[in-house]
Amino acid sequence: MMLDIILNKLDDIERKENVKIIYAVESGSRAWGFDSQDSDYDVRFIYVRPLNDYLSLEDIKDTIDYELNDVFDINGWDLKKALKLLYKSNPTLYEWKASPIVYKKTMEWDMIDEAFEQYFQIQRVLHHYYHMSFHEYKNVQTLKQFLYCLRTLLCCLWIIEYQSPPPIELNKLLFLLPDYLHDTILEILTFKKNNDEHCSYNPDPTFNRYIEEQLNYIGQHLLNSQNNLSFNLLNQTFVNILKTLSL
Repeated sequence: MMLDIILNKLDDIERKENVKIIYAVESGSRAWGFDSQDSDYDVRFIYVRPLNDYLSLEDIKDTIDYELNDVFDINGWDLKKALKLLYKSNPTLYEWKASPIVYKKTMEWDMIDEAFEQYFQIQRVLHHYYHMSFHEYKNVQTLKQFLYCLRTLLCCLWIIEYQSPPPIELNKLLFLLPDYLHDTILEILTFKKNNDEHCSYNPDPTFNRYIEEQLNYIGQHLLNSQNNLSFNLLNQTFVNILKTLSL
């Protein structure tokens, strides 16, 4: 089973790198719900090093790039890097947290829950998804790119409406679409699942008009923001997690 293969790879990372993986998930199209027959496995993880590594005066690499090929894309972030990015409300971290496919989760990861709630900054995340959607729309050539554009667009609409982190699965966002587009998007998703990753996209004028209208609407909600939050909770979370581990 693929799950066993992935878990064995995570165990191998821990042994070879002398780290503890506290969280590992699927990211990308499999987690978003529009994978194709040949989609790879985008495995992402957060790890913790031994305490002495964090006390060293030498800079230590804060990422692990384990495998990249046609089947697997496996890499992870050090806990310290992750918490620094959480301070900036990094959308990628929020997506990993919301992934419906979790390979590993420890009590140390659960200790970060409060920080995820406190450091979510609406404007930072809204800007991120807006620019992703805008870029994909201007450069869309494949069906995969179109679905990237649509998902990030709907994430923006969710944030504006609910002022909270959006779900990452496309099917949980589709209710935000007008009724006249529902049948079309279901046909597109079925076609994508039954074809390869790079199948081309034939532009749909109705969908294009909708996307352009929504990009304009979202643009009106973009504001400048400044992060005045304290690092205190993140610092304490980092220390508390290190205290629980004996690597």
